[in-house]
Amino acid sequence: MNRPDFAELSRFVTYAQKRFKLPLLAGGFADARPQPQIPSRAVGLSLLLGEVAQIQGFLPLQAETQLPQWQRWVGYAHPK
Repeated sequence: MNRPDFAELSRFVTYAQKRFKLPLLAGGFADARPQPQIPSRAVGLSLLLGEVAQIQGFLPLQAETQLPQWQRWVGYAHPK
């Protein structure tokens, strides 16, 4: 994602956190995995942000999730 797109996405995340209490809503994301390596909240938020940013596919989305800013947005730092 280029810098202007990233700045717009950052503004969207800030707005969604304030207006819709995004972290609270994301706490409702759940699945049936007994011991997930990646929390369902982080997966759900990444999919939502990927849709907002119009990322075309899972591989490009995976690359974006490696960015420290993205990890802060979803509340999960990927293990290296």
